[in-house]
Amino acid sequence: MRLGDALAAVSSRDWTNDTDQFLKALPNDWVRDSLVATGKQSIRNRKLPGHVVSWLVVGMSLFRTESIMAVMQKFDLLALVKTKAGSQPQEAPSSAAVVQARGRLGYQPLEDLFRRSASRWAKKNNTTNEWQTLQPYYIDEATITLAESDKNAETFGRGGTTGDEKAPPQVNMVALVSLHSDLLADAAVVLANQSKAELTSEMIDRLGPKTVLLADPQYISTERLIEIHHRGEDRHWISLANDAMAHTTKNELSPTDRIIELKLEVATMASDAPAQTATAALTELTAEVMEQNFAAAAEAPLDAPADVPAQAEPVETAPAAASASTVTLRELTVFDGKDTTRIWTSLVDAEKYSATEIAGLFRTQQEKLSEQELSGEKKPAELARSKKPDHALQEIWGLAVAYNLTKLIKPRAGKIRKKKEG
Repeated sequence: MRLGDALAAVSSRDWTNDTDQFLKALPNDWVRDSLVATGKQSIRNRKLPGHVVSWLVVGMSLFRTESIMAVMQKFDLLALVKTKAGSQPQEAPSSAAVVQARGRLGYQPLEDLFRRSASRWAKKNNTTNEWQTLQPYYIDEATITLAESDKNAETFGRGGTTGDEKAPPQVNMVALVSLHSDLLADAAVVLANQSKAELTSEMIDRLGPKTVLLADPQYISTERLIEIHHRGEDRHWISLANDAMAHTTKNELSPTDRIIELKLEVATMASDAPAQTATAALTELTAEVMEQNFAAAAEAPLDAPADVPAQAEPVETAPAAASASTVTLRELTVFDGKDTTRIWTSLVDAEKYSATEIAGLFRTQQEKLSEQELSGEKKPAELARSKKPDHALQEIWGLAVAYNLTKLIKPRAGKIRKKKEG
């Protein structure tokens, strides 16, 4: 299921019997830590403190058709609310009080809570879904329709990627998704004045070692992927072949599997903002090659004629610049039963990473991304109902937390119910 459909489906199930599992999965300490990290912790003893409002926003995504009072009762949030006298209130706060409390909270604590919980959940759950000791991720995107308001339109734009001025305010969310668990490991909301490619690049910077990213050229360039891989610590990637980049075959392992050499133009890369760090990486490689050549020259015979420059081998000095801009990759031809697709990858060790297994990862990603096409075009659901941009962002990040909770809880809740029924 594509991300947009998956987010819309969060409230499609009745989670009433699972709220205790949600509360256990998302420790209140994480909620409070997010308040502290964003400077939103309250010193005053408010009727609706920040941690209660945070849970209320998450709960509203899980129970979209329920009243605020019903959501508070399901999570027993009234037990966390105290009156001035220190007793527990007998009824839910008014709508006006909730709006004021959400205004004080802002969206930053929910964004921080999402990142704080997502990184831990994705890493923990991927230990049981590793592929060759690597954690596989892919990039997906959702278009979220917002409530009609001039402020929402100004902040987020209209029509999502279409730019249709007659369309309602919409915002795109780009996410790094765990290939096997479908948990969101990271996400970014693309505002009207922001670049989707740059935000995606920042997310991938945070991805960490021992990972393999199934990338999409519309989100990240081949040069950027190469730069990330050259950081080491097993940061690998798989993406569609880029025929616009000059390359040659170095070694043919089979008719559908070969090692290629890719020549990168440093000047071209430097003009591309997302690839500037790739240029820096290649500069380091150039320095290493030059150092090796210098060392080789230093070991040349000391009795060489004065009018002949001393050098170890004639071929080591001249091609230094070319070697610095050459990268070794692997190209596979994948057949899905109907069409063939050429992919490039940094997983060049054929003994460790078989072509069949790499192709399997790629097919899994393609199947997940093609499900929306099979089900037909759908109108994006209105998943954030507030007319205020800050409140809309608050709802979006609360929805992201709620989505991950459902991915964690659903199988556990199923097992518990089966045990009770037995």
